[in-house]
Amino acid sequence: MTRITGQLVGTAVAGHFGLTMDDLCSVRRDRRVSVPRQIAMYMARQYCTHLSYPAIGRLFGGRDHTTIIHGVNAVMDRIVADREFAGVVDAVERHLQDVIGIVVKRQAEAKKQVALECHDQVTEVERNISRLYSDLSRQYQRLATLRGFSSEEAA
Repeated sequence: MTRITGQLVGTAVAGHFGLTMDDLCSVRRDRRVSVPRQIAMYMARQYCTHLSYPAIGRLFGGRDHTTIIHGVNAVMDRIVADREFAGVVDAVERHLQDVIGIVVKRQAEAKKQVALECHDQVTEVERNISRLYSDLSRQYQRLATLRGFSSEEAA
């Protein structure tokens, strides 16, 4: 299973709102940035269960863990109270899941490519070993012949 990173979540959420991760990490407090930042914090908490509140705070510009708790709770409260906002969060989550799906697919393709390359390399090594064994066997037979042994006696 692929571990979802906070950076991936933040970048996907920022992209959904036409922002960058730098925008989400900035000190800006206008709603155009603060609401997506809180949604990104909420999504990071949902998708990156391996990250603590302080770790999420570091991800979003070095914010205190209490700021992350407040942001996550604010999003949860607003989802319950505001259907339109809940729809926005659902749309962001669908976008995030699409991005995660793309990343997982690319990782699987990359792993497959690496496996194919490794297989090709192993096959080449096996061929080289076989050639070396054949060469060694011929050299052994020549040496035995030079010393006057038959190949059965040399063995």
